[in-house]
Formats: sequence, C-alpha cells, structure tokens
Amino acid sequence: MKFIQFILLAITFCGFFQSNLTAQITVLVVDDTPDDFDNTLYLASTLDSLGIDYFVHDAELSGTPDISILTAFDVVFWHTSTWGLDLLLWDNKDEDSQLLKEYLDQPNAKLWLIGNDFMFDRYKTVPTNFEPGSFCYDYLGMKSYVAQSYGDDGNVGVSFVKPASDNPIPDLKNMSWQFATLWWADQFLIRDEAKPVYLFGGDDYSLKDGITGYYFLRPNGSKVLTFGFDLSLASNFSTMNQTVRSVIDWWQTIIASTNNNDDTTHLTWHVFPTLFSNELTMHTKESIQQPINLKIYSLEGKIMHNEQLYPTNNNSWQIILPENQINQGVYLCKLNYGSTTSSKIIVKM
Repeated sequence: MKFIQFILLAITFCGFFQSNLTAQITVLVVDDTPDDFDNTLYLASTLDSLGIDYFVHDAELSGTPDISILTAFDVVFWHTSTWGLDLLLWDNKDEDSQLLKEYLDQPNAKLWLIGNDFMFDRYKTVPTNFEPGSFCYDYLGMKSYVAQSYGDDGNVGVSFVKPASDNPIPDLKNMSWQFATLWWADQFLIRDEAKPVYLFGGDDYSLKDGITGYYFLRPNGSKVLTFGFDLSLASNFSTMNQTVRSVIDWWQTIIASTNNNDDTTHLTWHVFPTLFSNELTMHTKESIQQPINLKIYSLEGKIMHNEQLYPTNNNSWQIILPENQINQGVYLCKLNYGSTTSSKIIVKM
C-alpha cells in the first residue's frame, strides 16, 4: 500500500508522462500562499496536459527553495495566489529576498511571478515609486506600484484583462474570471526596457489600459514575467491552460534560441526510466567532445550522486547507484556540459 501511495504522490506532483517527448523544459512551481484553496495545484495541473516535467514546492511547509533547486529548473513559477500576507517572496518580513536576487543574478534565470496582492503585502499604499538600486526597479523592472482593482477603482474590480498590442507572447487571449470582477489585481508603471503583456480591460473601467502584466529582460540576461493577477482565477480551466501553453511555448522558443547560439555545447538528452531503482540510462542526441558532469540532487538541494561521463560511441551511459545510497523519493538529475545546464525529474522507487 505504501508503494502504491508513493507512486500516486509522484504522479500527482510531477508531469512525468510526457505527451510531447520533444519537450525539454522543466518547471519549479513555488506555492507561496498559506490559503486552503489549492489554487497553486490547480494552476500546476495545466503542465500535465502539456507534458512538462515539474515539481510543486510548498513554501509554507518547506520554506524558500534553495538556490541549487531554483537553478536546476529551466523556469520558476512563483505563485502567491490571492494571499497578500507574510509572503516568502519578501522573505516573510517585508524585505528584499536575497535568494531571489542571487537567482536573478544568474544569466539563465527565468522567473514567472503570478498572483493578486503581492505588492500590497509589502508596500500597502499606492502609489509607491521605485528608484535604481531597489529590488523592484533592478530585478522586476518596475518603476511604480500604481493601483489595485477594487481598492482604487471605486470598489468595482476589473472585469477582464487583455493582451497589450506590443505583447511579446504569441496567442494570448482576453481573460475573464470565476467572478463578475476581480479584486486586488495590481497595476504597474514599468521601466522603458520592459514590455507590457496584459492590460486592464473594459471601455468604462476607470483603470482601463493600466499595465497588470509585463516582461522584463534584465541587463545580465535573466528574464522576469510578472502577472499582477491570479491566473488560477481565470473563468475556466481552458482559458488558464491556453495561457500557460502560450507562455511555455514562448519560454521554450527563448531557450532554444539561447541554446542555438552555441551549438558546440548544446545537448538534447534523456534519462530513463523516470521511475528507477538503482540504475539509470542517459542518452544524448549529439556526440560530446568533453566530459559531462551529472549530479543527482534531493529536493532540499543535497548532492546525492556526482559523476563525470566521458565520450562513448553510442552517446549512452549507464549510471549505477550503490544500494541504499538514495532513498525512495523525488530527485533532480542535473546535467552540465559547456554552457548547457538542464535538469530532469526522476523518482526512486
């Protein structure tokens, strides 16, 4: 019975069974909300239909994820849902997150910040302006926290949001809600280098065309996508799923473009079986010219296995783990080769 429960838990929280075998992207979903609505799990469930490897990190139970975990995934979804109090986004004490600074100082970092009210948690009043040197300006690309729906629109709420005309993400659609209007969605004034993604809609709405979603490419190459509304509150699953699909496709295009800039160190790789005992097989599409470093991490960031893999004739390697070296659980298999760093989720049975 325990074995069956373990497998069910692994399948619930990780998108192992890929419907698209070419998908390479991995996603860490950070559940940064103590509410009881399971909005983060609902949002994460869209990744199953897309065949994406992902893991949900419950920040309330496990604290802020370690930097080795953040950097092991291609994209981090940081979801604050509708709970604007004591968020680990602000280190649970209304301060800059040194961990997020460290993460976003990595050129390959890709953060998708999603939620209602996360600005109110720290700054409370509007407008709040940000100058160079501040976290919001330097790391999030924000010049000002301008307003909130409901709180600053005469207690109405925004009926829908719409893609900006110069939005960089293809195929986004208008989005309405599970409710007649959405309360507490944030409006931003963004840096000139940032690009609007979603605007408040409604011809007669007082905050019409205010920016509530935007993309910021930082000077060091790291990337931040911010949604100042809770995507899990979209009117139906199809709308939420379509939005996640569009964003994932966009992220994958960015990753592929980055990888193609250096073909000599780009690797397409697979590790199997994803449900393993003490032996794994890794295969690369491309031949390698230098050693591969392969590490297996626990989800607490501890290195459980570290191995150098050298060129072979068939581009395949057997990784044999000593008995009892790794307990049952979910792990990250992380590959480093030249400029290529990527991870797969695996489960020890």
